[in-house]
Amino acid sequence: MMNKRIAYAVSSDNSRGRMIPEEPPAGRSEFQRDRDRIIHSSAFRRLEYKTQVFVNHEGIYSVHA
Repeated sequence: MMNKRIAYAVSSDNSRGRMIPEEPPAGRSEFQRDRDRIIHSSAFRRLEYKTQVFVNHEGIYSVHA
């Protein structure tokens, strides 16, 4: 697996740290732990089958020629 980051990504070494101190995770990075917390949270799971669709329909402000 390639470990590429985009230019504005922040590594664990360059972060400002946590508001509430925690022990570092064993065997994985802080990012991996945080990602797993989000993915397995109940709030995120409620969004699993939802999509946001923007429909461009004509309304009262559309211009008719």
